[in-house]
Amino acid sequence: MTAVFLIRHPETTWNLDQRYQGRLDAPLSKRGEEQSRRLVASFRHSHLSAVYSSPLKRSRHLAEVLARASGVALQIDSRLTEMAQGPWEGMTLPQIEAAHSLLYRQWYSRPELVSFPGGEDLAAVRQRTQSALGDIFHEHSAGNIAVVTHSVVIQVLAASALLLDLRYLHSIRATNCSVTTICGTRAPGALFSLNSTDAIYGSAVSSAELNGCTTSEPRRLTS
Repeated sequence: MTAVFLIRHPETTWNLDQRYQGRLDAPLSKRGEEQSRRLVASFRHSHLSAVYSSPLKRSRHLAEVLARASGVALQIDSRLTEMAQGPWEGMTLPQIEAAHSLLYRQWYSRPELVSFPGGEDLAAVRQRTQSALGDIFHEHSAGNIAVVTHSVVIQVLAASALLLDLRYLHSIRATNCSVTTICGTRAPGALFSLNSTDAIYGSAVSSAELNGCTTSEPRRLTS
């Protein structure tokens, strides 16, 4: 049994501005830098077997430090990058609502129907992220694996583990530097915990907290 810790990147200056990043990058905020330090410290007893990351700098920054602290090589996987959101990238929420009002309303009501011009849709995100998760399970038949990635990627992976339709995407939250845990032997796995911020607010993440996740098949939740 393998435990995959899905870690959203730390807070960036664009997160503070409520500005969509997508495939663009912004530097970490001061709070993001502190979140990164706390997250790495919380994993010091977790015995990570591997660390994977999106190629985007806001994820890679944390992943590089986490991999070095864990004594493992960092593995970059482009399938873990954020959803491509076309013209929204670099825009604030008020700007998007004003310039793309119809698409904005649809994204927050029926996200599974949205295909971003010059970007992608959620079906494409699900396909590539399930492929990445499947390869991780195949490569690591047991142990603890960290994956540093992005909000939509985590939302899609969690929805898939719960067998939820992607129309419910926004019912799932992944805040900055939160940890969502998926356990199993093959994709989509089973959701063990969602959007935990214990790692950055005091409690350590350790294999002991998995409560049997790595030793027995978890019961699958259904939609």
